[in-house]
Amino acid sequence: MTAPEPIGPARAVRERLLTAGFRQILGVTFLAFGAEAIVRALVPLLVLARGGDAVLVGLVATAYSLPSLLFRPLVGSLVDSWQHRLLYRGGALVGVLVPALLLIPSIPVMLATRFLTGTAWGFFSVSNHSLMAKLAPPDRRAEASGIFMTMPALGQLFLPALGVAIYTATRHEAWPIGLAMAMFLGAFLITTRMHVPPTPP
Repeated sequence: MTAPEPIGPARAVRERLLTAGFRQILGVTFLAFGAEAIVRALVPLLVLARGGDAVLVGLVATAYSLPSLLFRPLVGSLVDSWQHRLLYRGGALVGVLVPALLLIPSIPVMLATRFLTGTAWGFFSVSNHSLMAKLAPPDRRAEASGIFMTMPALGQLFLPALGVAIYTATRHEAWPIGLAMAMFLGAFLITTRMHVPPTPP
């Protein structure tokens, strides 16, 4: 005799993970993190090319990281209590525009640019991670997180090298920065078409 079929939770059908919304957030994450990976690899070369030294490279990196300490907890609170959709799209839009300031050949402008980028990235990344949690089925959140986190890794796998290769081949920062801005623009356009569920009370 065959064993009876299991009943109850063992037979529960798992919710679908790769919905249209979840595929969209994977695309946004790859494009945005890939764009930032290009810029992050390029910035030290620009600092050195503009007369800076290794210490200044570290200071520029700090200018990018500082907003994470200052603003991300606040951003998380705002996402929970305010307009998740506006914070998400606003962070993405600023992420598109600010890298253009790196074309100005000035170290102080570069420091300010990386600080602004870190601030925009704080709004975008917290909103993006929060949206992933909202879109993932409750019983598949760990699986969703695993798939989600492969997108930054995929972007960082080859895009920094591509950006540096373009820079060294063209001898001008406009081309890799333009590529990064185009990628982030693609991410922003996807966010404008995404449904961002409101935070439940």
